[in-house]
Amino acid sequence: MASPQQKNAPFSVPYCLQAYQPLFSASWKTSQKKVSVKVRLLATMASGVLGWGITGTSLTHVDIWGIDWLLSFTLISVIFTAFAVGGVANAINIIDGFNGLTAGTAIIMLAAFGFIARQVGDIPLAFTCLIIAGAVMGFFFSELAGWENLPG
Repeated sequence: MASPQQKNAPFSVPYCLQAYQPLFSASWKTSQKKVSVKVRLLATMASGVLGWGITGTSLTHVDIWGIDWLLSFTLISVIFTAFAVGGVANAINIIDGFNGLTAGTAIIMLAAFGFIARQVGDIPLAFTCLIIAGAVMGFFFSELAGWENLPG
């Protein structure tokens, strides 16, 4: 399991929400007109880099020999973190369009992350996962009701 590298930066929701600005801007432009997939992917990766800049959190090891050594370098760690953020966001986007599948998958992932966070004693992360899973559950029920919603 990957562990984060953290600076002594305050963790607060307003600071973290600032990291979503590039992704939100690209999503907004997509709803207004056609934006290329490349631009959306780069905006998602920029959100990952901005999140690192605000919180100081990046992936430093993934328990694969050789890659862990590379991730000990900050620049490579930040690039890998941006790639991971972009990959997760686009993985969710791939299953977008199937009624309830996106929301159901996100709820299962958040429940698993929350359970693991609770087991290792990271109570704030466990509660954050629970809160986000609750918000996604509202989206899930609106999908089941047949409303036209898009998660991202």
